[in-house]
Amino acid sequence: MIAAILAFTLACHILVRLPVLPDLHLIFVLLPVSLFGMGGAYSKIPCAFVLGTLWTYLVVTEELSHRFPDSMEGHDISLVGEVVGLPVQRDDVTQFIIRTIDGGEIGDDFGEAASYLREAAAQFKGNIRLTWYKPELAIEPGQLWRFNVRANRATGSVNFGLFDYEGWLFLHRIHAKGYVRSGPKPLLIESKRWGIQQVRFSLRNKLARFVPAEQLGSFYSLILGDTSLLSAQQWQTLNQTGTTHLLIISGLHVGLIAALCLALLRRLRMPWAITVSLTIGMTGIYALMAGWGLPVQRALVMTTVVLWALHIGRAVQFGGQFAIALLFVLLIDPLATLSNGFWLSFGA
Repeated sequence: MIAAILAFTLACHILVRLPVLPDLHLIFVLLPVSLFGMGGAYSKIPCAFVLGTLWTYLVVTEELSHRFPDSMEGHDISLVGEVVGLPVQRDDVTQFIIRTIDGGEIGDDFGEAASYLREAAAQFKGNIRLTWYKPELAIEPGQLWRFNVRANRATGSVNFGLFDYEGWLFLHRIHAKGYVRSGPKPLLIESKRWGIQQVRFSLRNKLARFVPAEQLGSFYSLILGDTSLLSAQQWQTLNQTGTTHLLIISGLHVGLIAALCLALLRRLRMPWAITVSLTIGMTGIYALMAGWGLPVQRALVMTTVVLWALHIGRAVQFGGQFAIALLFVLLIDPLATLSNGFWLSFGA
């Protein structure tokens, strides 16, 4: 099974690295054969490769369908979207990501404005990274806005040996980038009151009230996985000293949280099944609060595998744990191999 999972991984890696996505619709006729072939001793490896190809192809095709239309570049367009993730504010500039919505998601409870909002929402469907100079209101996760924006495709410069900005945008499902226009005036439609991003945002604001400004970047990184306030000098120091993984939330932190939860619950003498379930649940909540990054996903999967293997009394070899974590991370996001963190995480 380990060899089959490695074949699945290889298929994901190859497809996302191709300069042009080939048309693989015909290969879907092999789906039933591949699923059936996973039960064979000699057929599971090629079948796993086919399944990895199909899964990655579906995800990549879906992402490419949200690419910003060429006809809209350089023009002002109206969009309705929800703020997702934590906004980044530096001086008078706020950067944030909105998930645009279509007209079908706008109900009649908006009254007379419903038809206008549906018309604005119909122009583009995807995630846009926006910059707003001197915003009139605070940007918070979960807010629903109507913006007039000037946007372009999610592209970046191609320079050998330098950061692949376009690949980073594609990996993070950002389909366009642009800035908010001053007119017509942006309209805040509604705000969500609860959600994991709202909790993270509230915690970040509370930290800002109690932590000195020069230390905020470190606290945000350790608690929320938010590196937006780390300066270039701090990044350089972390990279040169090899301590990035100690400050930025990684598998190490997830393992520590799981170990602390497990030790505490065992002292309370709870039944083992409840102890395992609560440990996984609390570690999962921490992973969500930490931003659900790739190293966090990997560590959470491996922690779950180990604890449940102990619970059911099965001896799971390290190679099996490694392969299962690899498989689940790629099932969650087959584009993960585009990230350097994927290779660093599993390599470490």
